Amino acid sequence: MYPRRRMPIARTALVIGATSHVARNAARQENMAAENAYYRDQARQQEMNQQAQMQAQQQAQMQAQQAQQQALQAQQQAAATEEAVRRGIAQHEEQRRRAEQQNLPPPYQGQNYDQNYGSPHGQNYGPPSPQNYGPSPTGQNNNTQAVVTCDQCKKANQVSSSFCSNCGNKLVH
Repeated sequence: MYPRRRMPIARTALVIGATSHVARNAARQENMAAENAYYRDQARQQEMNQQAQMQAQQQAQMQAQQAQQQALQAQQQAAATEEAVRRGIAQHEEQRRRAEQQNLPPPYQGQNYDQNYGSPHGQNYGPPSPQNYGPSPTGQNNNTQAVVTCDQCKKANQVSSSFCSNCGNKLVH
């Protein structure tokens, strides 16, 4: 009876041992799966970090290129401005040289500037003409035109004027 009795106990021990072995294997596999998932997540995180770094580098490179392009455009604009100034100076010098060759006085010299060249706003920028100096110290009139003297302010006016150019009084002819 003993031999028969031991057999079921041995089989039971074998089954119990097998189930514990299977349970340990299952636990190991779960641990390995968890480790693999952890490492996969770490690898994904590293890839995402590398991609973010690459994007940041690309953006920095693009910004540097844009800054270089803007600096180049500013240099080109400055060079164009400088060239335009140089051309303007050269044109002015050429005009001055031509005027000297033709023995013409520069436009800012001479007594009759407004009569020869015209005034931009009707104002007299040159020296006054002799007719505007008033009566001569000898008592003779400087100009050959007939004048009428205002009774109120004693200003000399042209005969064709009806009113005084200085005070606005009606002139008596």
